[in-house]
Formats: sequence, C-alpha cells, structure tokens
Amino acid sequence: MNKKILLAILTLSLIGCGFLFGSSVLAAVSPLPNIYQISSTGTNTNPDADIDASGNVYVVYERGGSIFYKMNRGIEQLVATGTNPDLAVDSAGIAHVAYLSGGNVMYTKLTGGTWTAPVTVASGNYATIDTDSSNNYYIAYSVLDTNGYSDIYYSLDGTAGTLLLDGMKDGIIDKNYTNPVIKIDGNNNYHIACLYTAYVGDPLTDAQYVKVITNAADGNSKSGNLGYDTTGILSPNSLAIDNSNNAYVVYVANVQHVYRAIITTTDSWDEAEAVKGGGSDATVAINGSTIGITYVSSGNIRYKEDLGGGSFTTPSILVAAGSNPVLVLGNNSYDYYVNSGNIYLASDQAILISDATLSNLAISAGTLTPAFALSTTSYTDSVSNGTSSITVTPTANDATATITVNTVPVASGSASG
Repeated sequence: MNKKILLAILTLSLIGCGFLFGSSVLAAVSPLPNIYQISSTGTNTNPDADIDASGNVYVVYERGGSIFYKMNRGIEQLVATGTNPDLAVDSAGIAHVAYLSGGNVMYTKLTGGTWTAPVTVASGNYATIDTDSSNNYYIAYSVLDTNGYSDIYYSLDGTAGTLLLDGMKDGIIDKNYTNPVIKIDGNNNYHIACLYTAYVGDPLTDAQYVKVITNAADGNSKSGNLGYDTTGILSPNSLAIDNSNNAYVVYVANVQHVYRAIITTTDSWDEAEAVKGGGSDATVAINGSTIGITYVSSGNIRYKEDLGGGSFTTPSILVAAGSNPVLVLGNNSYDYYVNSGNIYLASDQAILISDATLSNLAISAGTLTPAFALSTTSYTDSVSNGTSSITVTPTANDATATITVNTVPVASGSASG
C-alpha cells in the first residue's frame, strides 16, 4: 500500500519583494554597502543598465552567446541570441535593447512581458541605444564601408541609417570612427561620443581621440579632438546629459588617466583630469546636480563625484572588486559590475528580492505529483508504507534567496535534514 505525503513544508523566504525607497543621493564620503549578485550561472559579461522614473533599475548582460535581462532583483529573462547588448528604458518603463548578431545590429523591446521579434537595423559591429521623450528609439552604430574604413551612422526607430562620420583616406591620413555611444537630451537631440583614429604609419603622429557629434548646436556639430592618446574603448555609459543638455563624456588617456569633458550646446568644451593615473573602464551618470564617475583601479571599482570647476571628490570611494562598471543614478546610486564571471550590483539602498520561484524540486523517495513546474506551489509525494520520512532538495532561481523546509534553513540545491 502506498501513502501520500503533502509537500506543504517548503517555503522560499525572501528579503522582501520590492524596494525600500530612500530619498538621499550618494554622498561622496559614503560607501555603497549593499552588494547583490544578479546572475547566478555561467560566465556573464558586458553589462549595461538604466533606471526609470519610479526608481526601478534594469540590467542586460551577455552569457554564452545569448542576452539576458533583469529588472531590480527579479526573474532573469532571455532576451535574444546575440552579443554586446545595450539598454535604454523609456518614460513608459519599456526596455529597449540593441545588440549584435551575425554581423548585424539588432533591436528588440519588452512589451507585455514578452520580447518582440528581433528587427535587423543594419550591418554593424558596435551599437548603443537611447530613447527620447516621445519614446522613440535611436541607435548609433559603426560599420566598415566598402573601402575598409569605419563609419558611424544613427537610426531613428529602425529606419535606414544616416551617415554622420565617414571614415576615409584623407591625404596620407587614414581616418576611422568607431565605438559610438548615443544619448538623447531633453530637447530630443542626439549626442554621440566616439573614437577617432588618425593613422599615418608613424608611431610619433598616429593617435586616437574622442569626438562628440550632436545636432543640438547647429544641426551637425563636432567637438574638437579630446583625449589625445586615448586608450581602450568608450563604455556604453561613458556619456551622460545634464539638465541643461550639456554632454559629459569620460575616457582614459595618457597612460590610465581618467578625463571628463563637458561639451555644451554652443560647441564649447571643458576638459579636466578626474583620476591621475591608474584608471580604466570609466563611466559617468548624472542625476540633478550629482555627477558621478566610476572607474577601475588595481582591480577595484571606485567612485567619485564631479564638483565643478575641474574639482573632484577626494579620496575616491571603494565600491567593490571587479571590472566593467556601469553607473546609474536616481534618488539612489547603483553600480553594476563583473566579478568572477557574474554580474553584481552595489547600491546605497536595500533592494529586495522579487523572484520567489524554484528552478527545481527533487525528492529522496516516491513520486512527485504533479511533475515539477515553475508556477506550481503545492505537490504530493506517493511513497510506500515503509517510508517514514523523505528529504526534499529545492533549488532557487535566485541564488541569493533563502529557503526553509519545516522552518529550517536549507541551502539551494541541498537536501533538507
């Protein structure tokens, strides 16, 4: 004879299921005390992030040739097959993602909980995205032309790209434009930072610079060449726009010195040294009067603020060990980064888990009814009369969740006692 055991003994305990909103912006002397693991499997890279008007934070990242998405500390979603994702969240809270796949720039957005069918925007090898006040999306991308030079285009709502910077041979100089980063200002004008390489085959004169192009000034203005001997690439969040529609760009030049340049709508610019050596992977974010910069130094993520007039907070704040930081500022501060193949989030506020689901539930004896499913919360187990007890092995979708069985804590993926 068999008997049935009702498995009403399992609870997945969370540190909450929402946000504890605060009202303070990160002070220069305060650390980011809350560290959260966002991804939990595989090798994750290339994070990009954004924030909406309600203070929800969003992140996309790459793992094993696919792109994943998470809002706050919720359920991870598969976005698409591809690499190098870039994210923008519009005023309606809709996430838009540009990415690369098969030599093309692709686009998708999250509508009603489902990612739309991917749209091919154009051929390209690098792309970033932003949205305007009407929730239109703009994608800036680079592509090699038929002569082998790198050009930069931008596309509005997936339309045919408009050529902005044309790579070419100019006399003895080979000109290439790569790594575009786009932001849209409050007047729905674009600002695009990129790398400009001037190559003549002479190590004494070959150089890489940062340029910014915008239609906010006279329809198609280009900044002067910033950051001679610029090293590395521009991160997806190396550009930010302030309330006066001025563009702030951060970059690394002159042997790991981090610079900040302000390019105004009157086509003037101001350049200042934010980190005097030992910096890389610089990003910038703006919220009101707070202008934050994160960067990597000696394997650690560090933070400082722009005080204006070429001054920056000293000393910088140690955020965490890691690389590839992405800074987001709202009423609170958020810094996504990579450490040991996982995506982490450091913040000055408590962010509560919103994923209370299991990825698997195993039993030591008998038959689980119904078969395990993500949305099922009650099961029975049919066992023989001689079975007096069983153990269960629950596995949480969120690696940071706490599981209890009969009020006793159980590690995710381990058998109950």
